[in-house]
Amino acid sequence: DLQAPVLTCPADITVTTGAGLCTRVVTFANPTVADNCGGQHVTLTADVPSGSTFALGQTTVTFTGIDVQGNVATCVFHVTVQDSEAPLMPCPGDITASTDFGVCGGT
Repeated sequence: DLQAPVLTCPADITVTTGAGLCTRVVTFANPTVADNCGGQHVTLTADVPSGSTFALGQTTVTFTGIDVQGNVATCVFHVTVQDSEAPLMPCPGDITASTDFGVCGGT
């Protein structure tokens, strides 16, 4: 058997962060696997496992499948984490200032 298995990765995933967070835990399914030697086992590994914490931005996830004959195949998909939370900008409290007698302004 000289033919590599065929891996079909999950579709790209886009998620948003939770309130106050800059990361997100993302789970995903393994790719579907087909091998020309039907009953043989294909070992799958992912460079970023399902259930990992992903940072803001796009991360490429690569799956590698190796059949019992040592034939290798890969597939990739992307996990994109977006921050949809508006920034918080605390304002100072009101300021009351007095001027010197006879002066109509202050600094």
